Amino acid sequence: MFHVRVLGPREQREFLHDGNQLEFGRAGVTSGLTRCVLQDPFVSRDHLRLEDVGSGRVIATNLSKRNIVRVTGDEPIGVGEERTLAMPVELTIGETLVTLSIHHSDRSEPDQTLGVGELEADDHDERHLATIHEPIQFRYDYSGNSLIELRESISPDLLTQWFETVLSVQQAAATSNEFYARTARALVELVGLDRGLVLLREGEGWKIVARFGPEAFGKEYSGRVVRSVVEEKRTFYDRFETDSQSASLVSIEAVVASPVFGAEHEVSGIVYGSRSFRPDLVGDPITELEARIVQLLAASVGTGRSRMDHQQKALESRERFARFFSPELAEELERDPHMLDGQEREVTILFLDLRGFSRLSERLNPHDLYRLAEDYMDAFTQRVIEQGGVVVDYAGDGALAMWNAPKPQEGHPDFACRAALEMIGDLPELNERWNEVTGRPLGLGIGINTGPSLVGNAGSRTRLKYGPRGHTVNLCSRIEGATKHLGVPVIVSGFTKQKLDGAFPTRRLCRVRVVGLEEPVELFELYCDGSNGRWTTLRDTYETALRHYENGEWEKTVHALYPAIMTPEGHQDKPTLLLLGHAISCLNTPPKEFDPVFELTSK
Repeated sequence: MFHVRVLGPREQREFLHDGNQLEFGRAGVTSGLTRCVLQDPFVSRDHLRLEDVGSGRVIATNLSKRNIVRVTGDEPIGVGEERTLAMPVELTIGETLVTLSIHHSDRSEPDQTLGVGELEADDHDERHLATIHEPIQFRYDYSGNSLIELRESISPDLLTQWFETVLSVQQAAATSNEFYARTARALVELVGLDRGLVLLREGEGWKIVARFGPEAFGKEYSGRVVRSVVEEKRTFYDRFETDSQSASLVSIEAVVASPVFGAEHEVSGIVYGSRSFRPDLVGDPITELEARIVQLLAASVGTGRSRMDHQQKALESRERFARFFSPELAEELERDPHMLDGQEREVTILFLDLRGFSRLSERLNPHDLYRLAEDYMDAFTQRVIEQGGVVVDYAGDGALAMWNAPKPQEGHPDFACRAALEMIGDLPELNERWNEVTGRPLGLGIGINTGPSLVGNAGSRTRLKYGPRGHTVNLCSRIEGATKHLGVPVIVSGFTKQKLDGAFPTRRLCRVRVVGLEEPVELFELYCDGSNGRWTTLRDTYETALRHYENGEWEKTVHALYPAIMTPEGHQDKPTLLLLGHAISCLNTPPKEFDPVFELTSK
């Protein structure tokens, strides 16, 4: 028995070898001897054989047909040559350093083992494990045989059947036991093993989720083999180191086990098969090719489990988001759940409030009130969606919509303004439809603001609500409230007005300081009936008077507004009346320190 330490460019391991001979190479087992497969592209397929000859010595044979074996402190071993070496000794093959030393019984065991040459109570003393290339997700190149080298030994029909079976396993319904049952069955019917198992990790142990073949006597799987698969994250299969497969081996089962990897590359399952020894079986009890097919099945199971996990998470996310969001937003959140984490971006916010609804709630029965609110909000929601917005929330007779999130939208202030104008345009038809119930037309107040906001989960951890937070939102709410004070249905902030690309008819109303916010903001009316000569004249007159007022020229303000108030009864312009009232108040009682900013004392 000797101790082996392997240090290569892609691997580092150490183990004890308790057999007579040990081989090293890039290919899997080719000679029937225990082999250490190396992931070093500069190592030959068959490169080095070590034979323990006792007294702390080994015979090192160079199996390569073109590469030497370097010996630290000695001449290299040439192609096809052998040399007796005293341990400890360091050998280099390719770019991999192999260190051999005598094993002492009082020495601590290595942290990792290859899984060859070790025996446990639950395994037969003549069992030796071999391994093949690790699964491809842990390998960055391919240097093995192509299918062309197999064309003489495997029929096309058999090869096709193998791949069709693997695809059948992968396409099975991953949410049912059929997925695992097909895998266990394929181990028997495709690979030709006697029994097939699929194991999944459950806590610190393993659960058999599928089995196929005759019932096992005693333990269904080898703990040592399973541990080797988990520790090395690669496929292992049995090689019996014996000169003849005699009747003494009749009770032995040869096994093959391959890892199923989870999302974090951990071993989350194992595809496990066994074959009882038969005296008439020619060659190895389990061949390298069979082990590779088992590894392919395990990879298929891993892919299927990954698909199953992804589908389950997607379903949970969709159901979770669909309870709170529109289908479009739910789809966005499903693709990128991190949107809920919050991101700062410029958005355009729209607040709307259905005027007169509160009075209706005092006299309408709940059924009619609910249907009325639903009809009006459905119409307004449709306008938001048509203009590419997201309805963030409803609150009784009001709603909050947003543009430029979660997807960027060039020209988002224009979209919000168009939606607002279309909502106002929908009011006559809605009021006519509900006139018999309401007895009077309902109005609408809309505030629009553009600015930076933190967009994400504006609710709580238990109640999701995707939307904006911050000053931009608070200001927009106050602007919607200002529509009551100023008597116009749609008001936009100066921030929105600056970013409008379209030719929207607007009128500068005033600079206002709203409740709870110190900084004044410019407010503009968004005219809803289209630009016409009368309104244009009113706008020009008002804005001229507003400039006089802000300059402290109150008498000029009154003179400028005089023509604007000479309108037919019932058609007075409320902003004109408010501005006139402010000017007259200043004329009557001139302020000591004049502040042209309007103060809104209510929301």
